[in-house]
Amino acid sequence: MTETRPHVLTLTRRFPTTAARLFALWTDPAALLQWSELRSCNLDVRLDGWYRFEFPAPPGEEDVTTGSFLEVDSPRRLAFTWDGSSPCGPTGETLVWLDFEEFAEESELRLRHEFIHEQSMIECKSGWEYWFDSLDKHLRLSEAR
Repeated sequence: MTETRPHVLTLTRRFPTTAARLFALWTDPAALLQWSELRSCNLDVRLDGWYRFEFPAPPGEEDVTTGSFLEVDSPRRLAFTWDGSSPCGPTGETLVWLDFEEFAEESELRLRHEFIHEQSMIECKSGWEYWFDSLDKHLRLSEAR
């Protein structure tokens, strides 16, 4: 992790839930599979633990992201490396921070993703926005039940 990561993507969104529930939706494999588009995920959520995400990909191709957890501070922060290999090409090892802050009736999620390559940042931006939209939809549907 010695490479400089000069390209930074930041996203912030408020969700209608507690910080603890929001944190759990990112760290429990069964919950993560409910709201994300992942085909599979394996998580060992602890300092120096690991994860592996498998995204949908065209037949014969693979879209996998792996990494390790750098910080696990429930329900405030989750930090991890992100090393993606998709049909678009590899991202190189990048760094991700998810910060969770609770307010009266909602919680704010702040994403900071640092990239080596600008093109990887551009390609990942729509993916993160999709995940934030999917998470919001999941929370609103589960609250309506």
